[in-house]
Amino acid sequence: MQGLRLLGMPFLVALLACQESTQAPVVDVPTPQTDGAVVYLVVSPAHPRAGDTVVVTVLNRSGTRVGAVGSFSVRLGYDPAQSRFADAVPLSGGLRVHNPAQPGLVRVAGAAAGGFGSDTLFVGRFVASGAEAASGFRVEVSELTGATAFRDLLPVLRVQRAAVLRDAPAVVRVGP
Repeated sequence: MQGLRLLGMPFLVALLACQESTQAPVVDVPTPQTDGAVVYLVVSPAHPRAGDTVVVTVLNRSGTRVGAVGSFSVRLGYDPAQSRFADAVPLSGGLRVHNPAQPGLVRVAGAAAGGFGSDTLFVGRFVASGAEAASGFRVEVSELTGATAFRDLLPVLRVQRAAVLRDAPAVVRVGP
């Protein structure tokens, strides 16, 4: 694994060197406890103009002793004066459903018998109607269950908002 990280460094440095005057933001990916989980949001772009598409991703990282998530239920809140829900991005693996019937709230639930194969729980697209659209998102988790032991992860869950991305590609740093 260490070798793969080092192998990718020259490519990452070359990619960043090709950036014009826009510096890539650093997104600190939260690291859960070994026996815990973290749910967080990534929102892009950070400063949308009216009519821009804002992509909101709800992500989960589980500790090594927790394993994959088998089911979840989240509430993705937003300011309806600043943005409007457009659609959900189809994701592979497991079953996911969303309900945007109430302005300012998208309810999302998912289940996968063998666990979700990625950290991405949901990706939604919104249309910005105000300059503060990116800062109005929040996530609440009402269910998070491990796939292997069907363990309730809410007691060990931490909900955290990740850094808001700009239009430049992000440098993802995984660590404590």
